[in-house]
Amino acid sequence: MNQDDLAIRLKVGDSDSEYNDIMQTKKTILIFIIALALILPAANAWNTDHVIVSPDNQIDLNEFRNSLRSIGGTIYPDESDTVEKYIPSDVTKMTIHLDWSGHQHPGRDSVRLTIFTPGNGDILGPYYDSADGQTNEKITLTLSQSYPLPSGTWKFLVFGDDVSEEGTPYDLNIIYYT
Repeated sequence: MNQDDLAIRLKVGDSDSEYNDIMQTKKTILIFIIALALILPAANAWNTDHVIVSPDNQIDLNEFRNSLRSIGGTIYPDESDTVEKYIPSDVTKMTIHLDWSGHQHPGRDSVRLTIFTPGNGDILGPYYDSADGQTNEKITLTLSQSYPLPSGTWKFLVFGDDVSEEGTPYDLNIIYYT
């Protein structure tokens, strides 16, 4: 082997070394991205994306009457009413009961409920009459997390999908548990 052959081999070896360094850097970046992807869902668990909404057709309405004044109104066709309720920081469970069953023509009106969380305003819903497993012109839902729900002003949008021209009366009850 002469000096020229040795010089060529050293250059090739150097190129391989640079190639290996680049590949090692790419591997490190890839490992970082994978680790970040695994860590972010755990960090995001504190976000409101993980509010659990479940039907609650076993609610005791006396609990509402004794705990929170009912918010009522009349909803008209294609109209929306927004009800705002401040929820303190130590709440882990909230139950919402929307009832529009007390009108002249039962079983014909359609009302929907959409819930907006405080802060970033995540949207839960829309929920319709059968959201709680029953079709009775009532929607009863429980919102919960293993840690406190987001505190602040929650918004509850009641919308008259298909109601009579004279409007349909409704009651919205919100109770929270600490």
